[in-house]
This record gives sequence, C-alpha cells and structure tokens, in this order.
Amino acid sequence: MHNHLFYIARPNLNSEWKSDPPVLVPQMTFSAPRLYLAGGVTTMRTTGSVETYADLNLKREIDAGKLPGPHMDVTGPYLEGAESYFIPNAPPDQSGRRAATGRILGRNRGVTSFKAYMNITRAELKAAIEAAHKRGIKVTGHLCSVTYKEAAELGIDDLEHGFFVNTQLDPGKKPDMCSDSQGNYTLERMEADSVEARELIETLVKHHVAITSTLPVFEGSAAEFRDGGPAQINQKALDAMSPEAKEAYLLLRHRPGTVPRPQNRPKVAMETRSGPRARLRGSRRFVDCGP
Repeated sequence: MHNHLFYIARPNLNSEWKSDPPVLVPQMTFSAPRLYLAGGVTTMRTTGSVETYADLNLKREIDAGKLPGPHMDVTGPYLEGAESYFIPNAPPDQSGRRAATGRILGRNRGVTSFKAYMNITRAELKAAIEAAHKRGIKVTGHLCSVTYKEAAELGIDDLEHGFFVNTQLDPGKKPDMCSDSQGNYTLERMEADSVEARELIETLVKHHVAITSTLPVFEGSAAEFRDGGPAQINQKALDAMSPEAKEAYLLLRHRPGTVPRPQNRPKVAMETRSGPRARLRGSRRFVDCGP
C-alpha cells in the first residue's frame, strides 16, 4: 500500500535528536526487495521515488525473473513545490504548471502513479492531477501546503498517512504554504463527530478519495506507551540493520530528556473507533511520518 526503496538518513544524529542538514535518502535497490519478500510482501507501491529509473529497471528485472522481489507499482518522482524536504527532489520552475505537467509527460516511462509532496501549491497540484488523469495515472499525496479538503476538491485520488498530515485547522495556515504544526494541531483538535470532520469525510467520499493509513509507520513511536511500558525490540529487525542504521533507530526510539512528553498518547486505532467523543488524533511530536 505504501512502500519505499530508500530510507531516511540524518547525518550526525545524536542522542538529543539533532542532526546536520541535509536529510539524505539512500536507495536500497539490492536489499529492499529482498527484505520486503522476507516480510511477506508480494506486491508493493513505491509511493514516491528518488531514483525513478532505477526503480523502473528493477521492476523489469524482477518481472523477468532475473532478480528476487515483489511485484512493483512504481510511483514517479515527487511532485514538490519551491522548497523540498529531500535534496534529490527537483523543485518546479517559476511557471509551476509547466514543471508539474512536464514531469508526467516527459518522465512517464511505466509509472502507475505520482505523489504530491508537502510544499506543492494548489495550482501545481491541479495541473499534475489533470495531466495524470488524461493518461490514466493516479495521483496521491503526503500533503501539508494543501489541505485534505482542497486536495479532494482538486481531484486527488489518494492521501497518505491517514489524517496525520491534514492542516485544515492549523493556526496561521496560509494558502499554498505548509503550516508550522504540519497537521498535528488539526489532528489533536478535530473531533470525529464535529462539523469539520463530518464535512471533510463527506467531501472525501463524494470525490472518491482513498486514505492510506500507514499504521506501521507510527507503531515505533507508540511503543513506549504500549501496555504501560516499552515494547520489546524485534531482535531479527535489529540484526538486519547496518551498524549506522541500528544506531539511528535506537537514538530515535528513545526520547531525550530535553524533548517534552507528547500531550496525547497515540492510541489512534482505539480512539478513532470508540465512543461519541472519539478523536481523529494521535501524537506526531516524535513520529517520522515517512516520505
């Protein structure tokens, strides 16, 4: 449903959760397909690519039986605005529309979807959706600058990470700009039975927009609250990591004393299903939502 062939690397990450820029995204062309198969994944959607041609070539090698790996639906290069979280992402030129459509028209060599990212504008997203839909290609999004309601009305097909990155109620939210909260404020305050939530859900249903939950992304951050204490670390997972990846994982798993405890305990699955006062909530304070 939502996979990548790369991982996030933060240079010189320390125990205070501080690192040096830029955020890196090393490709795992060899190991990722094997790890997915080992985990039982037989079909995957890359949902954002930093090396699209490598992903497409890998897909062809797997389909031909020359390399092990799941069946892959490759997503094209990220559709991003003027600012980018990742160094490999190419920002659009000043025309915006030409850049967004050009990525689909010029680079589509077998991808089945494109992914809009956090700083794309509404005009760029609209242009990308229109160009993609003309060719039967779908567009998903890990958004911030564009709210879920806006994206649905523009015709987006899917939204990633559940409701964790909807910025609809964020204070100081400006059009076409990512808010400081990046959706955390909206998530904690949008009651499931509120007028805003009902209208949003009605809009999503009306426009046939799917929501991909990516619950495993948040599992690690919820671990310290599960059953009143830290969950046991999977030793097999640790054994599969490089020394550097293992060190980064352990540093990010344990919150330093300088980082305040989240206000809301992230019981997302439980609280979105229970009671009339249920919330579309959870904490993103120390959650990496993934790309």
